[in-house]
Amino acid sequence: LDEFSAFLPLPVLSANSLGLILDVNKALEDLVGRNKKDILGKQIETLFVEAEKYLELQQRVIKGEPIRDQYISIVTKKKKIPVSIFLSPRRGRDNNVIGFFIGIYDITETLRLSEGLESTVQERTLALERKTTDLMQSRKALMNILDDVAEEQKKAEQERDKSLAVIQNMADGILIFDSEDILILISPSAETMLKLEAKKLVGKSTTQLAKMPQIEKIMRFLGRD
Repeated sequence: LDEFSAFLPLPVLSANSLGLILDVNKALEDLVGRNKKDILGKQIETLFVEAEKYLELQQRVIKGEPIRDQYISIVTKKKKIPVSIFLSPRRGRDNNVIGFFIGIYDITETLRLSEGLESTVQERTLALERKTTDLMQSRKALMNILDDVAEEQKKAEQERDKSLAVIQNMADGILIFDSEDILILISPSAETMLKLEAKKLVGKSTTQLAKMPQIEKIMRFLGRD
């Protein structure tokens, strides 16, 4: 193990079939914060927080099964560290399993990034939900305003229709101008008196109407010439 793993950045240890630690590399010493002499000869499960979970994996590898990417926590002097472990059977000349190797990968940063990403996704999801809620409330308010406007418009149209009906049935001739002196309505009686059709008069200004012989005298009387 020394020759092969001394320069590996990945913590590695070797053990016999009883689970006793035979050798470790420098990276593993650094990970657990202990010297090699304090680790050799110890039962491997003493390195892990979830000892029972580890022993189940050990039983499987002793039977010759390679174990890949199992999540577990390792014990250090100061804290526990989340790791992913890989177990590989070590065979003798007769191909029987005489022990195994364990590779240990510290996943602290990976979990931190994952949690950070999850937190960011949650924050953005909440922000999106808030924006969606605001949009829905704005849409509801707009729809209420439009409903109110439509209702008021309907009432105004009803009042206009009532006024038009009264004007249409009056015997007196009536001409109605807007604030810019544009003729907007003429009663049937006025059409008859002037002998002019409404479609030829409505929309014209008083200046234009004053040029018509039938209306000229009325415009003078009204002071609109």
